[in-house]
Amino acid sequence: MVEIIKERPVEKIGINISKHFGIADGLVKTDYQELMEALPSDLEEKIVSAEKLAIAWIETRTEKEMLLYNQLVDITSAIIDQAFSAAVITPGKTTTDDIVWWMRQKVTSLGLETWFHPTIDIQRDNEALQSHIYSFAKGEKQKTVLPGDLLHCDFGITYISLNTDCQRHAYVLRKRGNSGARVFSNCLCKRQSSARYFYRKL
Repeated sequence: MVEIIKERPVEKIGINISKHFGIADGLVKTDYQELMEALPSDLEEKIVSAEKLAIAWIETRTEKEMLLYNQLVDITSAIIDQAFSAAVITPGKTTTDDIVWWMRQKVTSLGLETWFHPTIDIQRDNEALQSHIYSFAKGEKQKTVLPGDLLHCDFGITYISLNTDCQRHAYVLRKRGNSGARVFSNCLCKRQSSARYFYRKL
């Protein structure tokens, strides 16, 4: 390799080392030492991290990959939609773990894989709000879904090295009235109004 380098006008020699990105830090210490021993001193100064090249390579997607990725996102959303529907959830009976394993089975049935183990957590107006770390790392395995609950999921699937990572909320209507639905509708209208205001200001 040193001979090949010597034959060419070289400004920089990028190697697989990085302080911040694991995907660009694959050169072991022994190989690094042997490389430095083999290189002439005038070339040692040209050694740099090739992390930008490695990251750019990982980020590069073909047109077909992008088409497949959009389909993968649609599949992910469809699974969440069904998981958060009456087809899967019976308030007072279904647990968060039931929903998680339904999602895993659905992914397996489609011949795909989950990117990570899904989590489902619940927010209730009469319970203290848990931290995001608790929600993402642990979820709530055997908590029964009740009317008035606000459900949150973190879910992703993988296919040909493409991964989705989606979060979604769902509100479980109470048995009487639809006040919760009206509250969410009002919040959505206010958020859209605020977004339009900030857009105009920008």
